[in-house]
Formats: sequence, C-alpha cells, structure tokens
Amino acid sequence: MLTPLFSWLNRNSRLRGLIWKPIYNFLARSMPNTKWKFMNYGYAHLPGSSMPNLPLPSDLEFQRYPLQMYHFLADLGPIKEKHVLEVGSGRGGGAHYLYHQQNPASYTGIDFSKPAIDFSRRHFQAENLRFEVGNAERLRFDNEQFEVVLNVESSLHYANFPAFLSEVKRVLKPGGKLLLADFRNSMEIPEFRSALHNSGLSVISEEDITNNVETSLTYLSDIYQSEIQRMVPRYFRSYFLEFAALKGSHGYEMFKNKNRTYFRFVLKKS
Repeated sequence: MLTPLFSWLNRNSRLRGLIWKPIYNFLARSMPNTKWKFMNYGYAHLPGSSMPNLPLPSDLEFQRYPLQMYHFLADLGPIKEKHVLEVGSGRGGGAHYLYHQQNPASYTGIDFSKPAIDFSRRHFQAENLRFEVGNAERLRFDNEQFEVVLNVESSLHYANFPAFLSEVKRVLKPGGKLLLADFRNSMEIPEFRSALHNSGLSVISEEDITNNVETSLTYLSDIYQSEIQRMVPRYFRSYFLEFAALKGSHGYEMFKNKNRTYFRFVLKKS
C-alpha cells in the first residue's frame, strides 16, 4: 500500500523532504540509544576487494559501514589540522569519529534538527568540536572561515541546492574543498551536475559509489533487523525501512535497479 506513496515521493528531492524531515525529527527525538550514531546508507568494500577493513573498537562495529562513508570521504580532503564544517551533521557520530581519528584543528557540525543537535551535544563533547542548529542555504559563518566542508547524504533534501553551493563557496578559504557524498534519482542527475559545475567551485574528482552503497545496505538490512523489531513501533517500521532504504523498501530497489546513483565528489575553491 505504501509503494505508490514512496514512488511519488521519490520523484524529486523536494517531495522527499516533505515527509523525511518530520520522520528524521521523530527519530532524533525518539531514539536515545547511543548505538545509533550515524544516519547515512554506508560504504562497503565490494566483494573481492583487496582493501582492508578499518580497525574499529567493538562499540562502533555495529555501524561500521556508515562510519566508513565518513572515513573514506574525509580521506579525500584530507582534514588533518584543518578547520572543518559539516553541513547536515545528523546525530553527530561522523563528526565525533573524524574529530578524534583524523585530527582537524576544529570541527563544527550544523543540522536543521534541534533534537539531533541536542543529542550530539549530550553525547559528543570535546574542546574544538561543536554542534549548532543551522540552515544549509543560509550559513551563519564569516566569509572564508573553513578549509573543508563535508556534506554527507543531506543535500538531496535542500529546497535550493545552488544556494547551498553558493554558501559553501563563501565560507571556504581559497584552496578549500567541499567533500560531498550523496545520491540522486536518474532524472535528477543532469540538474545536479549542472549545479555543481556552475557553482564557481572546480570539480576535482567524481566517483560513482552506488555498488558500494548497495552492498552496505544489504549488510545493514541483516544487521539492523533485530534492532528495528526491538526499538521501532510496529506501525512505524515500514516508514523506518524506507527512510533507511533497507531490504524490502522502494529506496533499496531504486539502488538495486540502478534508477538511483550515489556519488562522491570533491570540489575546490580556486
């Protein structure tokens, strides 16, 4: 019964935002369990890859693949000893991990969701790590304040993606980089590419990581099932499955059928 609704919502990012933002806020308020530190689809090495898995403490193994999305994106910076802004920091797990593992000079995470920021502030505290409620299309920072901006699976919901890119260009120092990981449906890709190439930032690299993300979602579907049964009310499970694009969801099938592409971009301010 929900498939036609999700099919309609998935036509473009603005429609998705109509329903996912309230669900996102609900999850931020109603899931205090600190096991759920990440909210992206994850990045997994493909079967047969020679790349080693990251060594992780046992408390992070549960969300290995969403964590790896952050790790391998930040590696493209790199972010060591840089002043970093993450736009769309979610529950703060990525910010916390990168701050302690890749040693930026400072790390600021902003998110539109106050419950998500409250969660981050409660659970992730460090001297030069901070979290603020903010709007991606109207960043409340000075010009040329940051050397790296990260954006992980957030831009697809922005009403005005070019405005976000303009703000990123404004707050980046000369030579600074935007590290972006996100997906678009097939019909949205031309507009997405056009916005990136007309942003005034130079596209340094582009990578299609759809297969890595699909592999991650396959693993996560098996890992998360018992947690979903335990933590998510029955009437809400179908929406949670769709929000997380797990097996059985319309979003998962979009990746599987290659009607949705997940990109990793690096852009640089001249």
